Amino acid sequence: MNPISLKPRRRLNRLVVKPPESPHRGTGRRLKSSINRWWPSIVAGAVAMLFVGGVDGAVVACLVGISARTAMNAAQRSASRRRSDQRAMALPFALDVIAACLVSGTPLPRALKVAAMTTHNDLKPLLLQVGRALELGETVPEAFSRLDGMPGADRLTASVARSRESGAALAAGFTQLAERLRIERTDRVTATANRAGVWLALPLCLCFLPAFMLAGLVPVVLSILDLVIH
Repeated sequence: MNPISLKPRRRLNRLVVKPPESPHRGTGRRLKSSINRWWPSIVAGAVAMLFVGGVDGAVVACLVGISARTAMNAAQRSASRRRSDQRAMALPFALDVIAACLVSGTPLPRALKVAAMTTHNDLKPLLLQVGRALELGETVPEAFSRLDGMPGADRLTASVARSRESGAALAAGFTQLAERLRIERTDRVTATANRAGVWLALPLCLCFLPAFMLAGLVPVVLSILDLVIH
């Protein structure tokens, strides 16, 4: 392909080369990240050791530090799941906005930016990055790869690729995908609620079953034994 025929931004994007990252800078960043992850646990263990003291204090400090780290990991996983769930909730609406923009004749990069303005979670910067990448000349699969890891991202990329190859309306593909994502989310929420109902009923079963055995079956068994013996 003749480079003169490329758009200026695309040519600039191809010519720009990021400088290699210094290995010392990468090591320092990893060390800083490790310190940020572990210092609350270390502080909690040190405080426990100061209060208890001696060998017992060292044991308590280890237990407190491990417990604090475990609790932090659980909190981080919960926050990550919550962010992922928020993105999954916002994606169908964003797809509807993109479809509406495309129907009105708006280019895809601009439609992505408009959809990003309607969201207020982690999906917003991702959509902005995809739109900016398309403006700089990246291919659709390359640009939409920034959404990898989000529920429905692979199908979104596949829908865009099919629409480009077959000539189908891109807006219709976005609308259909948004509807499928809503249905799947409804099914997941329903299944989660059903599982929660089972777990809530389990303690009641554990309480009522022994009571039923004692109040209903034991007297009958004792009466039968009394008749047999006498």
